[in-house]
Amino acid sequence: MNCGRFLTPVQASPLADGVNWVLDADLVYEDPEGVPHTTPKGFVTDWASIPDISRLAAYVLLAAIPLLAFGCWRHIVWLVIAASAVCAFAVWVAWVAPLLNNDDQLDGPAGNHDHDYQTLGFNKLVADLRLFLSMGAPGPNRTPSRMWKRVLIYFNVSAFGWKAYFDDQRRAAARRG
Repeated sequence: MNCGRFLTPVQASPLADGVNWVLDADLVYEDPEGVPHTTPKGFVTDWASIPDISRLAAYVLLAAIPLLAFGCWRHIVWLVIAASAVCAFAVWVAWVAPLLNNDDQLDGPAGNHDHDYQTLGFNKLVADLRLFLSMGAPGPNRTPSRMWKRVLIYFNVSAFGWKAYFDDQRRAAARRG
């Protein structure tokens, strides 16, 4: 599968807030059709942050455990479904999310994805698909991400990235005036 390629390495410096980074040079990704997409020098990104709503959903489900334990739900089927959901989100928050957040190989794709979200009028579905493709792209000082990681990140961003997307679009519109 042709995923395109990164033409430039990630060059960035951390900001004082300890979360965000600023690009020290243009970051250029060439898509599978040969079209270059540039995230400009000076762009600020938080890289591959896990959307807040997925954390919130996990906390809500984890808070439901005492309710389940005390038999507040009458049907065993719903108990099993709820317990499974709680376990799945607990596994996601405890083990998978930190793995995804601490991967330098995701910096290029994540930085471009942040730029797409913050570009006024850019389509979220296209941005998410470009993220999926670019995670599989080689480049300077970059090894393509494994398919399982690409699928997990794509699912998380597609399902839970709506708030971030709309917030970024609102900020982009305000900047434009």
